[in-house]
Amino acid sequence: SQIAYLDANADVGLVSSWVDWIDKNGLAFHRSSPPADRLKLREAYSEGNPICHSTVMYRREAVAKIGGYDNQYINACDYALALSLLENGQSVGVIPNTLVRIRVHPHQTMRDPKSALPRSRDAFVLLKRAQRLPGLSEAAMSRGKTAVTKAAWQYGIDLMKAGYVKLAFAQFQSAIGEYPIFALTYAAY
Repeated sequence: SQIAYLDANADVGLVSSWVDWIDKNGLAFHRSSPPADRLKLREAYSEGNPICHSTVMYRREAVAKIGGYDNQYINACDYALALSLLENGQSVGVIPNTLVRIRVHPHQTMRDPKSALPRSRDAFVLLKRAQRLPGLSEAAMSRGKTAVTKAAWQYGIDLMKAGYVKLAFAQFQSAIGEYPIFALTYAAY
């Protein structure tokens, strides 16, 4: 169905689908269902990566045109790839059906405390980049500012946990300076 979707939508450079998250017994406990409407999906990128990498199929020529995956985002290469496609005039689509099931277990990379700092850095940097996507509505921009501030705060916390106290305080100060209302609200939360 991904090939058929790409064949039917020449302007789409990357297509994803819904995903069910399953436990060790194979029982679904959560469904990630990003919007199939492409405008809503584009706006969802202002708040984070709405798609799951294992559901992705992309046009090789579209990805080659933007230079492929950006290796500086080891923990968010899929988010960076989709943003690059969107920034370069490609659309991103979603098939509103579950094509993938992902088993959650304690040994996943995303659960490794050693990956927390690079993960939060990638999220912060890419969320800031997503705010510059052309055509975002005011509502998406506002939701995006909240997401950037939360990511900035999380990055500061992870810097602190890793022993980078000065960098952490600079990160907190930057978040307050850029988005004072959002940052102070998040800090109080």
